[in-house]
Amino acid sequence: PYWSFLFGLIYFFLYSTEAQAASVGPNDSYYLVQDFKTDWQVYDERYKSYVPFIRERHQNYRSVSVLFNLEENRGYNLLYYSQSDSYLFIDASLQKKLDANTWMVLRVDSLLNSYKKSEILLTFFGNNPGIDNKTLLVGNRISVIQKKALLNEKQLTAQTRPISPYRDFFITVGLFLLVINAFLFNFHLKAFERYYNLRDVITFSKRIDLNAPINRPFEISNVLFILHLSLLLAYLYLFVASKEVSIFSVSNILEETETFIGFLLTYLQITFIILCCLLAKYLTLVLLGSLYRLEKITNIHFFKIIQASHLFFLGLTIIFLPLYFTTPSLPQSIVQMFTITVISFFIVRLGILYFTINKLVSLKNLYLFSYLCIVELIPLIVGVRFAL
Repeated sequence: PYWSFLFGLIYFFLYSTEAQAASVGPNDSYYLVQDFKTDWQVYDERYKSYVPFIRERHQNYRSVSVLFNLEENRGYNLLYYSQSDSYLFIDASLQKKLDANTWMVLRVDSLLNSYKKSEILLTFFGNNPGIDNKTLLVGNRISVIQKKALLNEKQLTAQTRPISPYRDFFITVGLFLLVINAFLFNFHLKAFERYYNLRDVITFSKRIDLNAPINRPFEISNVLFILHLSLLLAYLYLFVASKEVSIFSVSNILEETETFIGFLLTYLQITFIILCCLLAKYLTLVLLGSLYRLEKITNIHFFKIIQASHLFFLGLTIIFLPLYFTTPSLPQSIVQMFTITVISFFIVRLGILYFTINKLVSLKNLYLFSYLCIVELIPLIVGVRFAL
């Protein structure tokens, strides 16, 4: 019995140590899949090719590389950590600066969608030579259930409480959006009541003053609501992206940063892109409106777009935001429901715009259908194609 107890104690100690070592990455939130500490390569001028890193020969090299197979690591995450600032190159193309003592996390699936090939060359360049202060890993994100299992297997010790900058970001920006809503309610009440009026969205009345201030896009109240919609859409986009749902695979890789400032800068960049898209939408309406002799209806068309989008995406955010705090990742069924809901909204909005414009102006159905196809239906089809 004593030997069995001693053997069990030793086994528990070794298993606990192994479990602790298996958790890597930021906040120990990833299982270790592969460590590249023996796979580093450097470019050798003598042989004009990449050769394995040898400490005695290449310790002074400031640039080290790894040939990374994307196909073999589908579904995993690429993790990099360095004690000094460095730069990431992919296939000899500069991607971004990597801050010291900060984990970089890249989704392998995003890299595969961006580069469309099985292998890429990762190169890290920094002031400190060698590989002693560099860590490159492949990890698999630990789910909440797995984290609880690991916690039960580990010895309970007093540890500092981990701080999630992503959670702080969502809470802080959510409060900021609430403050903006309060500001608009107090200082632009008439516009606020018009924008958040569901009855006004679905009403097809001829009694609409086309010259009213609310229907002029560049009135100060309208500009503020357009900016607020851009902030709201960027907020919702980052929420969906935080659940590892890939939307719009673009050349710039969507990576997970580990600082609140990093999230905030990304949020502002996406907000600016959305704002530019909304302004481009208005310019397109003006151009095609003059072509189809619909100059008078252009402003009300744009107003209806902003009004319907405000109501829908605000409601969608209120419904889906609690999922961020209650689920580690969105189930596929919820992702499909989210996608179908958004596509359905754009189709319904197209119908609302058709009846609104048809009531306000006398125009042949063929011209109106052609106009709406160009400015609404075709962008919807193209957007769905690239988003998915």
